[in-house]
Amino acid sequence: SPDAHADGFQWWPDVGNGAFYIRGNYITMNNPTIGANDILFSGDGGETVLFENNYLGVWGYYTLRWYGEGAKLTARYNVYEQAFKTAFPADGWPSHALCLDPKDGQGGSIYRCNRYEDGSFIEQQYLMSDNGSPVPTHDITDCPTYP
Repeated sequence: SPDAHADGFQWWPDVGNGAFYIRGNYITMNNPTIGANDILFSGDGGETVLFENNYLGVWGYYTLRWYGEGAKLTARYNVYEQAFKTAFPADGWPSHALCLDPKDGQGGSIYRCNRYEDGSFIEQQYLMSDNGSPVPTHDITDCPTYP
């Protein structure tokens, strides 16, 4: 229904401390009438997730939202839809934060070599915490050639 709320992948504390690998997917919202929030959402779990070599379409309010003590995300070599470059308002909180880590970078998440479709790297200001400070640092050293 139009009131539905969807996340792509979501973890909660009852999932446990597992390791998950999400690789090589084309992830986009195929029904714009459904309210969407996150492609990845960790809700206080202790999981470790490797998220790599995926294509990410503009989805919802956030893209990757990573909460939880002990939760660790490694997001690398992903390609974001070019529309992400213009999906942000000029001032204030972005409407499509590409990576939200409310732990202000203390959770050990790694964000590495992620690009837009044109090959340019994700801008640091679209990696956010709940208080608006940029996290985590986007490591763009020694990235593989693109495409």
